[in-house]
Amino acid sequence: MPCGGTGAAAKSDKAHCLYRRSKGVIEPIFRQELARLGWVEGRDVRIEEWFEPDVRAAAPFVVSTAPDLIVAVSTETAQIFKELTDTIPIVFAFVADPVATDLVRSFARPGGNLTGFTNLPQSSQAGKWLSLLKDLVPGIDRVMVLHDPANAVFASMLQEVAPALHVMIHPALATAIADAEREIETFARDPRGGMIVVPYSLTVGERATIVALAARHHLPAIYGSDVFVPGGGLASYAAETDEISRNVAHYADRILKGAKPADLPVQAPTKFRLVINATTAKALGLAIPPTMLALADEAIE
Repeated sequence: MPCGGTGAAAKSDKAHCLYRRSKGVIEPIFRQELARLGWVEGRDVRIEEWFEPDVRAAAPFVVSTAPDLIVAVSTETAQIFKELTDTIPIVFAFVADPVATDLVRSFARPGGNLTGFTNLPQSSQAGKWLSLLKDLVPGIDRVMVLHDPANAVFASMLQEVAPALHVMIHPALATAIADAEREIETFARDPRGGMIVVPYSLTVGERATIVALAARHHLPAIYGSDVFVPGGGLASYAAETDEISRNVAHYADRILKGAKPADLPVQAPTKFRLVINATTAKALGLAIPPTMLALADEAIE
């Protein structure tokens, strides 16, 4: 049966369609948790994934199929879908500040057809990124923040905490990988620099290229998602991806059973992980402080 609609034919076949945008970010935990909740793919639910760099161009087709639920991974993706539909339920994930970006009215009472889960809940998160980078590379005094032009909340937070750590913040906006390449290459020309990479659709989707650029320019970097580290990223301090993936599945379960997004509060993460890639640290000539290794949830050799 083709995906689309929430009418009688779709319901009688026990088929629902879920869309999400992000390659390998919440998989396979999302599918596993849905199965644990009793949803059998091919019988009760059909999950149609897609990954498209140009979200704005592809999203109208997704909406035209009238799925029962859209799972939107990233602030940008959620904003685009919100513009296109006020009736299809949307669960977002990995959104920094859904109130500031006008996705919901408030955490407790989202209103409308969107709800979901943040991964970057407060200013202390930004401060943690910066302090970890200083612990790894005490001599840095310049930090580039690669972030989403549509959401500068964490660049602003870092500007606030930077003076206490004697660091100058250089915000770098990137809407395409070419922007990121240009910003990193220019910034890395001067010494004593480091980088913080805020996770959003571009940086996560192009994480292999971002990590390779950091390595090529010998730029130590802290990432806001642990998906960067296994591929060579230096370190990450981030909300536990598995926890968010399971929570998204639970909201999907409740909405597909009749709950309204407006009645489901937006939730912030409760678990964070520090992951360090010791091999990358060695390649950069960095000595990981023993105290940091002791605090790390995972050290990749």
